[in-house]
This record gives sequence, structure tokens and C-alpha cells, in this order.
Amino acid sequence: MYGLFMFPFFLLLLVITAVSGILALLGHGRTAGKLLMGIWGGFFSICILGGLAIAWDVYRDVGKSDVYGQYVIDRFKFPGGQANWQYNHYRFELTKDNKILFHITDKTRIIRTDTGSFSFAESYHHPRLKIVMPQPAHHILYSNPTLYVNKPSFHYVFGSRYYGNMFFVKDDWEPREE
Repeated sequence: MYGLFMFPFFLLLLVITAVSGILALLGHGRTAGKLLMGIWGGFFSICILGGLAIAWDVYRDVGKSDVYGQYVIDRFKFPGGQANWQYNHYRFELTKDNKILFHITDKTRIIRTDTGSFSFAESYHHPRLKIVMPQPAHHILYSNPTLYVNKPSFHYVFGSRYYGNMFFVKDDWEPREE
């Protein structure tokens, strides 16, 4: 993405440099020099700032403290009626005392809350959950979710035998239309 932005900008710089060279040959050297310094200085500033932004993003990591909070269905991963319906009917919360509160809802009204516990799988770099729920557990919670990190965000994917993969993102639930 960074390269896609920079290539057209670089081509524009080459054109402006050529025009400035022509201005310098026509006797407007001082104006052309200021124009060149401003344009190329801006170009290098953008390159340096972009490089710093990429470096900061690469080193930011998802830790255990980042995963505590409320999770809702990601309606933008696979948008449509099914995602909107799931958004209004399933959400969960991970508490700092390692409890998972899985809510089955009808929009704003919580119909049932299944409470279980979780721990973190130590064999992974990112905080993957190991969930323990009283049996019979809800079909979404039969297996442990997989954590996917797409810096700077992340999401958990639960496998459901009825819905397939369900994508949850960390966010507060807000009323939405189906």
C-alpha cells in the first residue's frame, strides 16, 4: 500500500524536477531552486514518516492485557443479513478474572448468559484462548477460537457447526438494523 502511494508521487516529482530544470535554463534559477528544495524535502519527509509508521506498526504486538473486553460479530468481514443477524444475537466478554460471559441476545435484551473460564495457551506467541464451559456448551463454544492478528487490529474466529466460521472483533455492542 505504501509503495502504491509513493510511485505516482515519485513520477510527479520527476515531472516537477524537469519543469524546474527548464525554468533554471530560462533564467529563473532562484525560483526553480526553491521549488526543487520544497518538493524533494517534502518527498523525503513523507518517506521518513512513512518508514517510522511502518516500523512502529511492525513492533506493536497483541498481549494478554489487550484481549480483555467485549467482543461482537465483525459485520464487515462478510457483510450481509447473516452477519447483521449474528451481530444482534451473539456477543461475549472476557473479564480480567479469566471469565468468559457468552451472551445470547435479541438485540438489546440478553436472553441467556453462559459463563465459563478461560486461560491462555502458552505455546503460542499471541494470546490464544483455551475455553472451559459447563456442558452442554453452546455450539459456538465447542472448540477454542483462533486468534488472527492483522496489525493494529485482531479478531477471534470461532467454528460453529451451524454457521461455519464466526468472526468476533473487540468492540462495544451498539444497536444496528438487521
